[in-house]
Amino acid sequence: MKATDDADAGVREAAAGSMAPMGPEAVPHLVRLLTHEDKYVRRNAVWGLGKLGPLARTALPDLCDALRDPDPRTASGAAQSIGQMGADAADAVPALTEAMRGTNIVLCRLAAKALSQIGRPALTALVAHVKHRDPFVRGEAALALGWMGRSPPRRSRPCSRC
Repeated sequence: MKATDDADAGVREAAAGSMAPMGPEAVPHLVRLLTHEDKYVRRNAVWGLGKLGPLARTALPDLCDALRDPDPRTASGAAQSIGQMGADAADAVPALTEAMRGTNIVLCRLAAKALSQIGRPALTALVAHVKHRDPFVRGEAALALGWMGRSPPRRSRPCSRC
């Protein structure tokens, strides 16, 4: 953590990027770095949390805040990190839904992808976005629904082989 405040930008960036392999113990430190003044440190923090996937579940509210980061790559990285949590990130559906409506088209796509990775809890939000006034948002919502795939058919009774 001390090295993330080094005078040398390369040292700060490397320090932030080296935390994720430490495992869940790194989560509180990475969360603190989400508000660092250096955008490269913030980027490495969101990417580190993404590498931890569901192990970084406690960082979800902070990653939702990072969706509004002024640095587009940090915001987009936050969407990817949330998506890496899968269904464990269901509480992020409102923040990801809002992120789809912004002017950052990369963030829109990655927020849609994250919603598809969350699965069923995000289904209603994605379907609503298919009717959005912006054709790009509509397209991304449709694409994300496709990424979710088709549910297996329900059987009313066991098959003859069961």
